[in-house]
Amino acid sequence: MANSDPLNSRSKEKTAPRHGAPAPGQKPDKKIESSVMVAIISAVVTIVTAILGSPLVLALLNKTATPASPSMAEMGLSQSILFPGMPTEEQLLKAALTPGESSPASSSSTQIPEEDSSSTSPLLEIITFTPTALPPIENTPIPTLATSFFQCIAADLWFPYPATLNPEIGDGCWNLAEWGFTTDQGQLLLVHNPAQDQQRGIYMPISGDVDIYFIIHMNEFRIRGNKGAFLHFGIVQDDPFSNFAGGFLSYQQPSPGAGSPVRVLISGNNQATQNILILEKGFQQEVLLSVYGDLMTIFLDGEPAGDPVSLTPTDRAFWIGYVLPSKGEIEVVITDFTIQPR
Repeated sequence: MANSDPLNSRSKEKTAPRHGAPAPGQKPDKKIESSVMVAIISAVVTIVTAILGSPLVLALLNKTATPASPSMAEMGLSQSILFPGMPTEEQLLKAALTPGESSPASSSSTQIPEEDSSSTSPLLEIITFTPTALPPIENTPIPTLATSFFQCIAADLWFPYPATLNPEIGDGCWNLAEWGFTTDQGQLLLVHNPAQDQQRGIYMPISGDVDIYFIIHMNEFRIRGNKGAFLHFGIVQDDPFSNFAGGFLSYQQPSPGAGSPVRVLISGNNQATQNILILEKGFQQEVLLSVYGDLMTIFLDGEPAGDPVSLTPTDRAFWIGYVLPSKGEIEVVITDFTIQPR
């Protein structure tokens, strides 16, 4: 056997299969095919995993998963269907733009333009209330009639009686100091002590129905003889003037002596004199002479006094006058004088 043919042995070596490779005519080993497929699948899984884990892919996936928001046209359409009377956002945007201002969509720049504070859009003008400025109220003091009447005895308001004595006028005011009439800060003062019997007064024409109000302060009223003294307030006849025709509120001093009381009287034409009060000197009394039609009603301290007095249907005047005997004394202050039409 040692002399075996070397050619045969060499051919046997050639025909013998290699380790791991199938011989001709044999099927491949199934174990090898399975390991190759596993390696390929692993590689594919690794690649897919790497691709899916990429941030770009995730962003694309999220974008496709998010539903698309409706467009402005769709929103305007749905809004016009649900609320027919309400303007759409596009209409509001157009209304909010002033003439000459372009819409944001037509602007190529993303920079937001600054708002012009000097102009107001039509939309804001519709919904904004602009208050109207009221004119300033001036604190102008209202002059009282007492102040206008008795800053002085004005020559264009009052007339002296008797006019035949021709009293002087200065700066538009009567100078009646010799008669005892003066003024002081809107008050009328009557302070007099004549050397002989005197009858003096002032009057002012009036018309229509009026209320004449004043306060009398009687500080002194006395006589030294048997002649009485009077202080009269009344509505008398004017044009021609007569201080005897009319109705009167009178303060009378009938008796001499420092402590003699003062009588309050109401009188009129063809009417009996009414004795109203007896007062001690130094009194103060509110007086209202109310003229309505042909009657004068007198109120003292807010209460009606006596019966109304009949007046003649003529031109009328308000009268303040006195009758003083020789060496008689009077000191009276008239304050708060007003005349108001009724």
